[in-house]
Amino acid sequence: PLSPDPLGAAAWCYSCHTSGAAPLRPRSCASRAKRTVCRGRCVMMDQLRQQDPNIDQVVVYSKFVVAYQLQQDGPTPGWRKANIEGPVFIVRRHSAPVYQLIVKNNHDGTNLIDDLHPEWELDCQSKYI
Repeated sequence: PLSPDPLGAAAWCYSCHTSGAAPLRPRSCASRAKRTVCRGRCVMMDQLRQQDPNIDQVVVYSKFVVAYQLQQDGPTPGWRKANIEGPVFIVRRHSAPVYQLIVKNNHDGTNLIDDLHPEWELDCQSKYI
């Protein structure tokens, strides 16, 4: 399931929360585990910003998702795997569209990127959205 960043923005270091400005000095983290998580988030932000430098913040993420596509035509309509699997991020950007959903595809590098819209209809079930 998607969950907010458990450490919050205060745990981010270096360029993770500087909105493109020069990197901050490393923050002093109270524990080794927190420093490791902080470094991991910096790498994650750097990778996302290589694709889109307008990304300002990761709002929420999940380590692994599988994307499905609704096939409505043909003799057997229904949901089919879209061959897109990997981590999913909802990001905030400096420019329009302000919010996007990004699935970093582990298969072939072709990522799924979709702009979030307030008129989206979500069907939330126990293991599916």
